Amino acid sequence: MGELGCMPDALAYNTILDIVFQKELFVLGFAVYNLMLQLDLEPSVMTFSAIISGLCRVGRVHEAHRMFNVMKESGGKPNFMSYCVLFNGYCKMGRLDEAVSILQLLERDRLPLNLKGYSHLIAGLFRERRYNEAHSWYGRMLKKGIVPDVVLYTIMIRGLSSEGRIGEAVNMFCEMTQRGLVPDAVCYNEVIKGLCKRGMVAEAQEIFNQMEKPGCLPSVVTFNALIYGLCKAGKLEEAQLLFYKMEIGRSPSLFFRLTQGSNQVLDGVSLKKKVEQMCEAGQILEAYKFLIQLADSGVAPDIVTYNILIYGLCRASNVDGALKLFMDMQKKGLSPDSVTYGTLIDGLFRVKREEDARKMYDHKSMDANLALKFIKHL
Repeated sequence: MGELGCMPDALAYNTILDIVFQKELFVLGFAVYNLMLQLDLEPSVMTFSAIISGLCRVGRVHEAHRMFNVMKESGGKPNFMSYCVLFNGYCKMGRLDEAVSILQLLERDRLPLNLKGYSHLIAGLFRERRYNEAHSWYGRMLKKGIVPDVVLYTIMIRGLSSEGRIGEAVNMFCEMTQRGLVPDAVCYNEVIKGLCKRGMVAEAQEIFNQMEKPGCLPSVVTFNALIYGLCKAGKLEEAQLLFYKMEIGRSPSLFFRLTQGSNQVLDGVSLKKKVEQMCEAGQILEAYKFLIQLADSGVAPDIVTYNILIYGLCRASNVDGALKLFMDMQKKGLSPDSVTYGTLIDGLFRVKREEDARKMYDHKSMDANLALKFIKHL
């Protein structure tokens, strides 16, 4: 542009700055900023916003705040976005007192905090276990007429669950659906995990069964939470059935071959015949539930899933079943971790199979924690 006799103006520099700081090329970005100053091109709010956003994105909030002050000292009036970027940056860093100080400046300039800002603040307060303050800010937000969205409801549900206030978390979940908001997988996961931690497995299963109605498919996190809850409640058979549903997914005949015992359904013809028999016997609802069990999960178990089930089997003294799962997971390409080995060693010692426990210990080079676990049984 210079060679053509057309000198770049402040807008052109701001555009370059925005791109450079988005790409986190900070040395180059500050060089461009200093060049603007040398050419007597006055930085605007847009200039500073690009710099502040880039610095906050990588956690350099202190430097971002310094540039924020430079903007004010040079006569620039921060806009709503400038405040929010700095505010959100402090929230993400867990520096909540500084975030609140930014909020006070925001309110002083009559720039009210929006829903996204409240969500960042409340999430940060919950992370720091400052529960009373989180609830207080949520109440203040409601008084200002700001309606929560799915994101904020999920934050509140997670926070309430972490406090052990699962009843209130479920009530908030119900309130959200009554407002016509559709929960996403993350929201369902928080409710199900909270219920399972409190031993309310039946309620967790009910929520789990509701997921597919709005077209929200459970993830591996959802399955793991519910399988863990079932194992903890001693409902090992139900946990295994859920595991099979998760694992087999697109192979319904195999699912029934594993779960129906002597009354096997080996293929599509057998399945059709069984459903017809149930319908003829007036068991319409049972036939429907029977088919619903075939819903494709599309989710593959991970190492956490296997570890949960192995733990459940060992806890029930079914070590042979745990060892079978141990072999199956390796056939599927999953590598056991220290949790897997530690659980199996504990389980083998519990049923007095010390020699097998020693072999399991020798099977892999163990870390220090696992070695201590092994020594504990000697």
